[in-house]
Parts: sequence; C-alpha cells; structure tokens
Amino acid sequence: MKYFLSVLILCAVASLEAFAQVPVAELSDLTFLRQGGYVIIFRHSTAPFGTFPNGSSDPVPFGSVESQWWKSCDVNSARQLDIVGRTEAANIGRAIRRLRIPISSLTVSEFCRCYETGVLMNTGLNMVISTALTFTVYTNDQRLPELRTRVNALPPAGTNTLLVTHGHTVGPYPFDFLQWSDAIIYRPRTGAEAEVIGYARYNLWARSTTGSVTAALEAPEKISLSAAPAAQNGRLLVQTSKDCTVSFVNALGEEVLGDVPLKQGSRFVDVKSLPSGVYSIVASNGKERTITKFTKQ
Repeated sequence: MKYFLSVLILCAVASLEAFAQVPVAELSDLTFLRQGGYVIIFRHSTAPFGTFPNGSSDPVPFGSVESQWWKSCDVNSARQLDIVGRTEAANIGRAIRRLRIPISSLTVSEFCRCYETGVLMNTGLNMVISTALTFTVYTNDQRLPELRTRVNALPPAGTNTLLVTHGHTVGPYPFDFLQWSDAIIYRPRTGAEAEVIGYARYNLWARSTTGSVTAALEAPEKISLSAAPAAQNGRLLVQTSKDCTVSFVNALGEEVLGDVPLKQGSRFVDVKSLPSGVYSIVASNGKERTITKFTKQ
C-alpha cells in the first residue's frame, strides 16, 4: 500500500512538471480579463533580501517550524515588502479597479510578504491563506496537488480568481521567471488542464493606473489605508502609505479606540478589547483623512 501511494505521488508530480513545459508569451494588454474566466497568479511585490532566522542573508531561510517565522511581518524574521513593494501592490489593485477586472476570490501564501501584497491590493475581498501557495515550509507532495486544483478550478461566471505566491522552479507552473509584482495568467478548461495565456510584467499593471510607470510610482496620493480581513490572536494588520494616526469607530459612530500612531508601512494594532462587530478605521495626518472597514468576528 505504501509503495502504491508513493507511485501515485511520483506520477502526479511528474504530470505536474510536464505541464510546466508550455511556452509562455508576454502580454501587452489586460482588457481581456474583463470577461472573466481566468486565474491570475502574482508573485508578491518587491521584498529585498535581508536578515533571516539563521542569521544569514540566504534567500531561503529555515527557522524552526514551531516559531512559524514565515508568517512574521518582522524584517528580522523574514523578507518583507519595502516602500517600493507596498507601492507596487497598491498600484496593482488600482489597475484592477481601473480596468474593471472582476475578481471573485483572493488566495495568498502564508508568508507575510504575500499576505501584505494581498491586503494592499485593496480588493475588498476576504483573503484565504493557503499552504498550497506557501513554498519552502511544506513539501511538494503536500502542496502541489492543491495548487493544481486551484489553478484548474473554474471561477464563478464572469469573474477571475486571484492568487499571490512566490517565484520558484519546482512544480507544475513556471513561476521562476516571474519578477516581483509580475503575474502569470491561466484559463481553466472543463475536462482538461488549465491553458497558460501569458504573463504580465509589473510595468503593464503600472501603466494601467496612470499611463506611466514612473508616474505610478511617484504620483502623490491621499493616505492609502488597508486592513487585513481578520485579526490574528487579537492583532489586526493595518497598512498605511503615510505616517498618521488611526481611530476605530463602531456602528453607532462612537470612537472606541483612538489616536493609535502608525508609521508608513505595516503595523499590528491590538484589537482584543473590541467586541465583535463592524468598525470604521479612520486614518488622519492633519491634512488628509481616509476610512476603511473592518469586521471583528
């Protein structure tokens, strides 16, 4: 029986790797995504190499599984998005909205840099965090079958599904050539493997926001504010594009948590004391004011 299962796993992995040998063309237009029916897979946004749990600059660190270092948003635990990466992720979200690309679901890797990329896209969807998109930590026979299922799953009619993962050389899909913030696009087919349509470099998404890559990176904007769809262990990950303070206002219009200082970037806010309910998160820097929503279960 054990031998039989091993053969099945080897055959499945071999089949997945064979599927990866499909030529991939670079796309120059994204408007076809408006019709829906595609799976859009992004490599997370720019996250420079840095210090890792083993004390080295090895881009594939191995900390203890018990510490769950890959989920940490601490730059001393794992690579994190920098200001360029945060800008890229926000621009991708703007491009999706400006191009009117319908997205019905968003699934991300457990790594914080992928989670943050999904949050900053600001899709308004509840993110699903998947081990299938989490590389290094889990073995290929654990994650590849689920990854294949997700790529081959037909999206709801008239919509697309969105995945955020990593660049890699192992497995069914050729993500290794994707640079930070690039995407590869597949079209699931009934009774057949998903068809690879092509890949879109980040520059194509950036040009779709303003017409210029430089302008997309440099154009001044009001405060951008995003919050994770759910708190983890009583802590909510909040992202902001500028230094500001945030306040939480309940459904009755009462401020229940106020004047929490935030630096540009990411920070966990302690929301343990808040009862379950829907809250408005208000960010202000004295000149600009932005509001987003958060639901505490």
